Formats: sequence, C-alpha cells, structure tokens
Amino acid sequence: MTNSTNATGGNLLKNVAIAAALITLAVIGLRTVANDEVWTHLASGRAIAESGILHPDTFSWSHAETPWVNTSWLYDLMLYRIWQLGGAPLAVLLNILAVIAAFIMLLPLARRWATTTATALALILCAWILAPVFLLSPGVFSLFFCALFIMIFSGKFRPVIAIPILLTAQLLWTNISSTFLWGPVICIVFLAQNYFAKGRKGKSLAASMKFTSLLILTAAVLLITLFNPYLTGLHAAVLASLGNPSAQYVTSWISPFSDQFAPSLLRYLPIFALIIGAGGLVMQKEKLPIGMTALAIMTAFLVIRSLYFSPLFAIMAFPFLAMSIHTVVESMSGKSSSRLIPAWASEVLVLLLALFTLTYFITNAYYNRYGYAGGIGFGIAAHAFPTDEAVATLNTKGMPERTINTIQDGGYLAWKQPNRRIFVDSRISLYPLDFYRNLAAGLNGTAWKDFYTQWEPEAMVLNTTYRQAPLTAKMLAMNGWALIYFDGLTAIYLPRTPANKSIIDNQDLKRKGLSILSDRISAYRDSLGGVLAQPPPADLIGGGALLLANGNYKHAAGIYSLLTRGVPEMATVWLNLGRCQLELGEAEKAAASLQEAVRRAPRDSIAWLNLSLAQEKCGRPDEAARAFDQVKKLNPDLAKAFQESKEAEADQAGAASI
Repeated sequence: MTNSTNATGGNLLKNVAIAAALITLAVIGLRTVANDEVWTHLASGRAIAESGILHPDTFSWSHAETPWVNTSWLYDLMLYRIWQLGGAPLAVLLNILAVIAAFIMLLPLARRWATTTATALALILCAWILAPVFLLSPGVFSLFFCALFIMIFSGKFRPVIAIPILLTAQLLWTNISSTFLWGPVICIVFLAQNYFAKGRKGKSLAASMKFTSLLILTAAVLLITLFNPYLTGLHAAVLASLGNPSAQYVTSWISPFSDQFAPSLLRYLPIFALIIGAGGLVMQKEKLPIGMTALAIMTAFLVIRSLYFSPLFAIMAFPFLAMSIHTVVESMSGKSSSRLIPAWASEVLVLLLALFTLTYFITNAYYNRYGYAGGIGFGIAAHAFPTDEAVATLNTKGMPERTINTIQDGGYLAWKQPNRRIFVDSRISLYPLDFYRNLAAGLNGTAWKDFYTQWEPEAMVLNTTYRQAPLTAKMLAMNGWALIYFDGLTAIYLPRTPANKSIIDNQDLKRKGLSILSDRISAYRDSLGGVLAQPPPADLIGGGALLLANGNYKHAAGIYSLLTRGVPEMATVWLNLGRCQLELGEAEKAAASLQEAVRRAPRDSIAWLNLSLAQEKCGRPDEAARAFDQVKKLNPDLAKAFQESKEAEADQAGAASI
C-alpha cells in the first residue's frame, strides 16, 4: 500500500513538473504585440481577402507594381480573419497554443530517451531559447508543422493514416511560412535513418516502411510544395532569403533599440544548449537515434549563424536536449550517489526553475532587462507604434503624398492607411540591398542629395527609435525641412515651401504632439516603483534622442533621468544623460552618469570620450587622460579626429586673439 501510494505521489509530482514547464512556455509567449512585421501580414491579409493573392506590390510607391513573392500569404489571410474575430488577444492565444501543441507532440519522443525530470528541464531550456523571438509570426506558428512531421516519423503510425496527414500538413505549411522546406528535409533525415537501420522494423514510421516507400513519400512531399501561387518562384524566394544581406537593415534583436542594453549571459543560452548536447553525444553509450540527432545538429549550425533560427533550434533539438540532459546528469551522478538524492528532489528543482522563470516574465523583468518594447499581456504594446494623432496628421488637408517613412513604421502605416502608399517596410524579398543601403545613406545625411534627386520626397515620417534618427533630424533641419509634429515616437517633417506654409504654421499640430509627449512623461514617472517593471518605453527612448539631437538638453535630460530609473540596464540612457548634463554645465553629474555608462558598455568609445571631457571639466586631468586612453584603444580613428579638432580650435582661438 505504501509503495503504491509513493508511486502515485511520484507520478503526480512528475506530471506536475511537465505541466509547470508547459505553463512556463505558454507564459513566455503571453506578450503584447511589438514586432512591426505583424502589420505587414495584416495589411497583406486584408488585401488578399478583398482582391485575391497579390503578385505585384500594391503597398509602396517606391516599388509600385514590382513583382512580390509573398511566402506567407495563407498565414496573412488567417491572421487577418483571426484579427477580425478577436483582435490581438485571440491571435496571441492561438500563437501560444500552436507552440504548446508542437512541444506536446514531441513529449513522447523525448520521454523515450529521457526521464521526466530531464524532459521538463529541456522544455524550460527551450522556452528560454525561444523567448527572444516568441513573436506573432509565421515562423513561430509553423513550429507546429515541424513537430508534426517529427512525431509521425518517430511514432507508431500506420502509413495509411500518416501519409495523408503529412501531405496535407506540407500543403498548408508551404503556403503559411518560408520554413516549409524543412518538411522535405525532415523526410530526407528519416529516410537516411531508415537506410542505416537496414530495413529493421520498429515503432517509428521511418523504420516500419520500406526504404523505397519512404523515398516515394519524400518525393511526394517535395512535389506538393509546388502547389502554391508562385510555383518554383516560392522556392527561389525562400532560398534567396537565407543569405540575403538586406536582413541586416530590417532584423532587430527583439526591438530596434535592444542592442543599446548591456549584454548578458542569457543571450548565449543556445551555446549553453549546444554544450549540453555535446555532452550527451560524448557520454551516451547507446546508439543515438539518427533522425533526432541530425535535426538537432543541423539547426545548431543555423542558430550559431543567427539567433533568428532560435525557434527552429528549440523545437528540433528538444528531444535531443532531453536525452542529453538525462545522459549528462546520469553520468555525473552515478548510481551510488543518486541513491543519496530523494526521488522527489529533481522534480522540485524543475518546479523552482519554472517558478523563477514565471516570476521573471510575469513581472516584466525579462522585457525590461533585454529591451523588448512590449510586455506581459494579450494586446498590442502601448506606445510602440505611431499614435492615432500621428496617423491623423498624415491625413491633414494638403499633406503631400510622396512620404518617406522609416522601415519599422511601414507595415503599420500600410495597415492603418490602406489608401495611402508607404515608401518602405521590412519585406526583404521585395526591396533589393542597394535600396536599403541608399535609404540608410540618405537618412544619415551622407547621400541625401542623391536620395532626394532620385525619389523627390515631399514629407518625412521619422520613427525616433530608428538608429539614425538623430542624424536624420539634423540633416532635415540643415536642408530646410520643418518639424510639424512630434509626440516622442513619431516626428513628421515637411520641406519649407509655399505649398506647405499653412501646415507648417499650424500650431495645433505641434501642441497636440507635445501634449501627448508631456502626458506620457507624467504617466511613466507615476508608473515607476511598482511591483511590475515597465517595458522599455519606445516613445521616450526615441523622444529623448531627438530632443538631444535638436539641442533641447534640459527636456532630454528630464526624460533620460526617468529612463535611468525605469530601464537602468540600457547603457545609452546613461551616456545621453551625461551628454545633456555636460551641455547644461553640470560636470560632476555628467561624470557620474558617464561612469555608469562605461561600466555597462565598457567598449563604447563615445562614452569614454564624453567621460574624458567630463573629468577634464571637473578638474581631474589624470582621470580624463585615463578615459581618453580607453578611446585610443577602442577607436583610434575617433581619438585622432578628436585631437585634430581640439588642435584646430586652439589654432582658431590663437588667431582670434592676435
């Protein structure tokens, strides 16, 4: 009776551990929508619902009627219909359910090679790996198909049932996500497993079917990928995107400003997972399952190349990581020492890790720490996208049509203004590399004249979180453009021409935007100090940068002072606060802020240079010299340019005195 009770209690605890790991995974996906690509998918879905599948582009005026291969047209249509039914909450919920279902399908496979504890630990590890890119996107949603393929090939399914499921799934996958080629790849991997098994029968579909039959199935899966609106053009577009250098202009690490946060070891979790996997490979004494191991290794190479592939790695490597964790723990503990550990201790460890993870995400600590513009919740991230007032300003009577917008606003503007064409968005399959390069060069001022001559823009909608926004603001002001609206996140400019005079002189537009910014500053100040951390406020981060660029140091310093309390891990806020304090003559405060900046970003040469200036103004020449030595080490060109500028100033001052 006692043994039976203990067994029941042990099984219950194990089930609770798995459930806790799955709940953790779900909570990590429970985040507000902050990725700009969502809006492009929605705008595309609406256009497909109204006019059918788009072949030439109908959203931008820069590439009007240019052929466009939409690799996720069916996902776009599905997302639009879901959005109509339940908005962002329903879309986020279904995205979470798709991912949870994917991992649940692989649980039996993981449990075949690992204990419940190791499986639960692998689940939590995969949740952390997936966390930075657990977004509302076709790539994340399609993890369901990856898991379905692996489950069927690894499970005990009759071919008469498995084959129709595989072919139907591949048809859907092909039209939903650019990851669809992984379907044939998985088939090939398990075809190889079947070949090396030399025809021995087992519980998996790959082992039970003859090699010839599997070869025909693989060919059928590959053939069915041609059932799409673009035929082989879809395959060409997907393959071209894998090495497309344009991705550097549109891909951001969870937000446009996340790279301004101090680095953390948590960003190297995929590498930690690879180390565990390597340990499993070395210590595993039994013959490894070829399919599971091959998929883990293949996606490991991809995630080393780019963290963009983290979702694929998380789902493909999950069973292998469970086996590796089990093998490593078993090899390290040994039979004799394992008896000293209570049977329930490992499950309790899982529960504690799950509790820590849940707390870290539910309190928004993760999002605040890593610079994600959203936070815990089902809706749309507040203040991460242009306000309704900003969009209404674009519809002001007399507003020109040829408007330039920055990349991250393109999809949102296409969604909010279906009758007004955008200039650019993040569709790298549409815009060539030279276009993105010329846009960057035009907006940072190095090639503005050429850019202006080519496109003849009549208005500019600047997202202030754009990395080069301060340079763009200065360049526009130097070329005679007027700032007609500014609310922190969005700045709208018009050239000073007679046709634009009435809009430029419209003080109501200016007051409206500044009132929004003022209210946001007050609301953010009041929100600090609560139990929940506040996600990084995109509008204040960008707004502070633009105020600083425009020489409004007092107001910029006020925003940055708040940000040092709200997002202290963001190294740039300390740097910019110090720069403002230097300009305001507050040298001691500037030195303290800049010391914090170099502590959080020790390889930032600009921060060291400003610290050197602050120490010099504080009358500490030795500290100033040491700080400037760091500038010389990190950026010799910057140090040389600064010294030359100081010498030129000294020469001018000497000439003036004569």
